[in-house]
Amino acid sequence: MSDRDWQAAAVGAGIVGVLIAIIAGRVPRRMRVLVVVSLTALATAAGIFAYRFITRPVTLTVVAASLDNDAPRLMSAIAKRMATNGARVRLKLIEQDSPQKAAETFGAGKADLIVTRADVGDLSGAQVIVSVTRAVVFLITPPGSPISSVAGLRDKTVGVVLSDVNKRLVDTLSREYDLARSHVKFVDVPPNDVPLAFKRHRIEALLVAMPLSPKYLARLRTAIPKTRSGAPGLIAIDSAGAIAASTLFYESYDLPAGTLLGSPAVPDDDLTTLRIPYYLLANSKLSDTVGAALAKAVMDARRDLIRDDPLISQISAPNTDKDTPEDLYFPIQPGAAAYFDGSEESFFDKYSDALFYGSMVLGFLASLATAAWKYMMMDEEAASRRASTRLWSILADIRQAQSDEELSRIEDRIDEIVQAELENPPGDDDAERQRLFDAMQLVLRRLEHAQDVRRREIAFESQASSKGAARQSESI
Repeated sequence: MSDRDWQAAAVGAGIVGVLIAIIAGRVPRRMRVLVVVSLTALATAAGIFAYRFITRPVTLTVVAASLDNDAPRLMSAIAKRMATNGARVRLKLIEQDSPQKAAETFGAGKADLIVTRADVGDLSGAQVIVSVTRAVVFLITPPGSPISSVAGLRDKTVGVVLSDVNKRLVDTLSREYDLARSHVKFVDVPPNDVPLAFKRHRIEALLVAMPLSPKYLARLRTAIPKTRSGAPGLIAIDSAGAIAASTLFYESYDLPAGTLLGSPAVPDDDLTTLRIPYYLLANSKLSDTVGAALAKAVMDARRDLIRDDPLISQISAPNTDKDTPEDLYFPIQPGAAAYFDGSEESFFDKYSDALFYGSMVLGFLASLATAAWKYMMMDEEAASRRASTRLWSILADIRQAQSDEELSRIEDRIDEIVQAELENPPGDDDAERQRLFDAMQLVLRRLEHAQDVRRREIAFESQASSKGAARQSESI
């Protein structure tokens, strides 16, 4: 809760206290108990609702798209595992037909998260939660091809799988190697048409970017023509380091020997190429607390699902080194960075303000509870047992007294009340006792005056009665 929320709660509690004070003493005890019990039930219900509201899972929408549906399938599996684990963050998947549409959806603010390549769309305002995988760039030539370098592509046609997705990659390579001047032509080739395109010599090389997993490598091997004359070739991207430094969203990568084929080994030695990160990116508006919880939930789901899908094993923490290119282009979400660095705020650091204000509110609630208890247990007959009240009730007896003897008996009653009050002083503190004594003295003075008046009245009545009796005797 914010400071304003705590202040509003305190003001509300104060209003309730004022209302209780207003009706105090004006309703029967049964009604007071009912009022306090009702308010307590209402406060308890509000507390439960607030707790449920604060601890409810946060649902985030994630948009994903890929040619073979791997990205949506991967996120769907993670979302289900997060729900099973009772994670604080839940995912709602939005599927799109293409990575471009997914990027447009995310850029329009219609999704909180996106799974995408670093070089697709305008995602400059996004932040990294986790690294999902990395696509390695393969520049492949068919068996028997004389092309062994990028320079050898002069006047050749290169097929590009998913040319719309790889447009930025093609532009980057063209710019770096000046391929436009070399009259290198890039054409789109659907994945299923790659074998036929090679067979009919519509293309002399193939450009494809894909994760290193058994499934994708098997598909790539199937697409390459098989001949007895030799193995396919891989062209090194020697300027990968310079490209990575200038573009920020590409990485230089040494492809291990034998990655594509084992016998004969293709490549026959480590090969320099490019690698493109796939990230789970978040909107910059995502709070640090939710970012940390999301990173933890994804990594926990990865741990549980790692045996089910080799691609899930490639999910990893983003590089937290602030000097690396990936972090210069996509900053790490602060909450996720704190989780991976182990620098998350402690409970007391995170909730110090809430604890401070909470202690103040609890103190106020304790005082309110004490007042409510006294309010419920307030004795309605206490006022009637006060000395001043009991003494005041004697005033009527004094005015109705018919003789000095009766007034004397009333004085004895007054003395008993005063003596009991002196032996057992009333009130919980000196101020209250002084107030009650002052009230008693005021009543005593009034009673003394009433007694004097009544004695004079009795004496006058007695004299009048004696004179009347004497006159009657004389007349007789």
